[in-house]
Amino acid sequence: MPPPIKKLSEGGNNIITSCEIWVNFAQIFIALQGDVNMKRSYKFFAGIALFALLLAGCNNSDGNNSGGGSSDARRADMYTVFEMDSKLYIYFGSYPQSVVSDPSLKTELSKITTTNSKGYYEYGGSEYAKKNVNAGSYLYKYADGTQVTNNTTEFFKVEPILWRILTSDSSGNCILLAEQAINTHRYDSSSNNYMNSEIRTWLNDDFYNSAFKSTEKGAILTTTVDNSAATTNSISNPYACDNTSDKVYLLSYKDYLTSYGFSTSNARYCEPTDYAIANGSFMYMDERNCNYWTRSPDSDASNCGWTVSYDGDLRYDIINDEYGVGGSSVSVRPSLSINIA
Repeated sequence: MPPPIKKLSEGGNNIITSCEIWVNFAQIFIALQGDVNMKRSYKFFAGIALFALLLAGCNNSDGNNSGGGSSDARRADMYTVFEMDSKLYIYFGSYPQSVVSDPSLKTELSKITTTNSKGYYEYGGSEYAKKNVNAGSYLYKYADGTQVTNNTTEFFKVEPILWRILTSDSSGNCILLAEQAINTHRYDSSSNNYMNSEIRTWLNDDFYNSAFKSTEKGAILTTTVDNSAATTNSISNPYACDNTSDKVYLLSYKDYLTSYGFSTSNARYCEPTDYAIANGSFMYMDERNCNYWTRSPDSDASNCGWTVSYDGDLRYDIINDEYGVGGSSVSVRPSLSINIA
């Protein structure tokens, strides 16, 4: 299980904030659960503490959160709940993300001939993925301004994944959504049936095993994913499938239309990581937004699926289109549920 959640404090100081008091309170009760007869009571009070913490959002009342922008995110530690732009976030798991643009580091990485169990190259205490670039456009640039060049070999640093906390409850159960699109993957070769789709298999196998350590997997909940027609664009959708039990999943058409604060197009904008760009992610260059999958089939044909477009609108595409069910330029923005109590 990951370390206890804590508030992001500025400047590395040791001031005890009201949020940290709540966390300590929760830790104490959880630690005292050895007595079976007292377990329910302790879990109840621990849940209250964590619920108060998450609802409060570790806000600025203690003066330790500067409250704005990516600098806060960069200062946050793993498993630390922090606030940025009035939303709660947490770093959890790791995956290849930023391109290595330092020539000297690239030279050193190129000398390494062996990889670890995940296929990553290890150097200086960090992990790196090696990738032959197959980007969607020669005009693209990585986040640091480095030009994307197809048919070249690049290294990408394995970094903590930033997740937005969409909901939380009194037991410490949270629904998370990746802040960035972490890779590309086609939905399926021919069908929009989510239960049997290639993308569902990839999320719960390749991605799940690559992104999370065994201790992190212990915190990930198995979610009963609602795949009913009511979560799609039509309550009579003939291509809706049975519910699934997943560790990692995609949000639905309805989720992005009416839930979790996604009521406007701007709220659905999503930037791909450098690694996703190198794997062929389409990106609208002016705003660096991408297209990414929902899990929902369209109601008109078995080869149509719903995506969130680069402009934030919900759109469906056909299988033969580059951005359709079988297209490899659509990005993946995973979701999962964890317990941080």
